[in-house]
Amino acid sequence: MVALGDSTTAPRRVGDRNLVVYADRLRDIFGPSGLTVINAGVGGNDTRLASARFRKDVLDHQPRLAVVQFGINDAAVDVRLGRTDPRVPLAEFSATIRRMVETLMQALCRVILMTPNPMYWTPAMLELYGKPPYRPDDFDGFNVLLGSYAEAVRTVTRETGCVGLDVYGRYQALIGNRAAAVADYFLDGMHPNDRGHALVTELLTPVVDRLLQAIRNDGGRQAV
Repeated sequence: MVALGDSTTAPRRVGDRNLVVYADRLRDIFGPSGLTVINAGVGGNDTRLASARFRKDVLDHQPRLAVVQFGINDAAVDVRLGRTDPRVPLAEFSATIRRMVETLMQALCRVILMTPNPMYWTPAMLELYGKPPYRPDDFDGFNVLLGSYAEAVRTVTRETGCVGLDVYGRYQALIGNRAAAVADYFLDGMHPNDRGHALVTELLTPVVDRLLQAIRNDGGRQAV
């Protein structure tokens, strides 16, 4: 299995320890039964950067299962540089995600496509991004563009028939409008902490288990 994503997937150092990210947790759960889990997350990546390494970091491993999660860096607006547009336009993001999913499915790889996690204002994030088009006075104002990217992921999921996990929706349901709850799941309002990665793992585990059973039953011949 390959986990392809950005810094919310990638290995991460927190203080003097390594954060136990969801790929590590899946390795602990499924490794004893023979599943190799490769973490192909790279901090700062958007879908353009991921496309450039897609063959080497994903396809060349000939995975039978892949988890794909992007959107945060694609939807990001570099307001510090005076920009008001996202780094990767929504239509391009959607087309690239679709191409990744379809390429993997054609290679007889099951795909779990996850929406990005939402983002929340913290003092540090307000200092970095608290300008239009973001809405710093709105609890959900950091997601002014990201919500559309999450919806694009849901659309690609429906139209390709891959397996989808709505991480974005799950976090929003748990946190609601409670500012105090943000620190329960996030290091900095953007990156999941231990509890956040445990939540993603909880969502992934039954899906991975079901898909592994299907792979064993059909010998990997079917893509969905």
